[in-house]
Amino acid sequence: MINLQIELNNLLNKPVTVHQRFFLILLLLAWGDIAIFSLKSLILGYSVYNNFHFFLSSIIIFSVFVTLDQKSLNNFISVLIIEIKKNITLPDWLNETLESSPSKIAASKCFLIMFYSLFDTSFILAQMIVSLFDNITLYKQIHILISISIFISMFISLLIFHEQINIYNNLKNYKPFTTINKLKKNPIIVEQHPFHILAASILPFLTAFFTFDLLFFTVKYLHNGLTSYINLHLNLSVICLLSTLGYWFFSIHKEANEGYHTKKVRWNLLHGVMLFILSEVMLFFSIFWAFFHSSMSPTVAIYCVWPPLGIEIINPWALPFLNTVILLSSGVSLTFSHRALLEGNYQSVSTGLLVTLFYGFLFTGIQLYEYLHAPFSINDSIYGSIFFLATGFHGLHVIIGSLMLLVTLIRNGLRQIVSTQHVGFIASAWYWHFVDVVWLFLFLSIYWWGS
Repeated sequence: MINLQIELNNLLNKPVTVHQRFFLILLLLAWGDIAIFSLKSLILGYSVYNNFHFFLSSIIIFSVFVTLDQKSLNNFISVLIIEIKKNITLPDWLNETLESSPSKIAASKCFLIMFYSLFDTSFILAQMIVSLFDNITLYKQIHILISISIFISMFISLLIFHEQINIYNNLKNYKPFTTINKLKKNPIIVEQHPFHILAASILPFLTAFFTFDLLFFTVKYLHNGLTSYINLHLNLSVICLLSTLGYWFFSIHKEANEGYHTKKVRWNLLHGVMLFILSEVMLFFSIFWAFFHSSMSPTVAIYCVWPPLGIEIINPWALPFLNTVILLSSGVSLTFSHRALLEGNYQSVSTGLLVTLFYGFLFTGIQLYEYLHAPFSINDSIYGSIFFLATGFHGLHVIIGSLMLLVTLIRNGLRQIVSTQHVGFIASAWYWHFVDVVWLFLFLSIYWWGS
């Protein structure tokens, strides 16, 4: 405990400016405020005033920590972790993470946040128990959910930090080796490990920001209609998102040309593609869940029948069956193209990709014709909503897959893919086959079984 007091004194006595001294005083007041109003809430029960104080003081504490001298703060955190470990028995893996992780300070901060969220959850549960669960407000439920989410996030982060230890130890066993650029034969020395260590980049943040902006104004458009302001934002979001993704993909392509994509890196990239496709599987799983929930247990609002009364069903053996044949044929031509690439026959690769693209654009055109001549709209009960949501999302994926294959075709024409290194081709092929499989489920469930 003496070491903790010494580090706290160092932290308090080492402000660089008057502003930091003011922030430190504010920090102590915020801690005292949390202690007082936590006790008050526990004894007297929940009130908006008490919880507002608790929330405001927590924000002040986190804000002040950002302004403190980082070296002194890190020393204080380290000593604080030591004091906690003296009084609480931690699991062996957690002890190892806090002591041996390459990101020891970051792991310690995650542990403290996890510890705080556990205290916060326990505090709200204690409030409920004291009131005999008579006053479980929406605020308390949201509060507990947020605290549990933070706890789980920090716990997962600590598991990742623990895994870093094994990776760090394994890297010490690697010897320096040379990887050769398959396209330009430029040798590049990679020190100690086969991984490509990336520099800090703002591209993921920009991609997430522009994606959220596009989603937000799309929802506003659906609710409020297309105004000039919303239209401007939608156009800017699409342009900025496509530009950011284009530059990001170009950077990955450049890294591959420079020889940084070793076998291990390429396999990790394909793992990322697998996880991306898995997330898409979850998206369509939710859509199919909504369809089967509505069709197998129709509500009174649609007179307990499926399809709902008044809905004229599209004949599944007309255009939908033709589209099924087209997509299955596109899978065959794409497989032929991949086989030609493995054999080094680049002319046949282009031929297979061109045939696949023709099938993809033909499918999209037939789907558009079906939409324009459909006997119902998206507003016609739950059937119309699910039909256009499921087939519309699938059509969007077909367009995205066609663009990916078009880029692959251009790269093949420029001889930027080779038989031994073609991650982009494999990613595009996997995505296209995923689109094929989803359409089979759509045809069998919504078009055929749902009719």
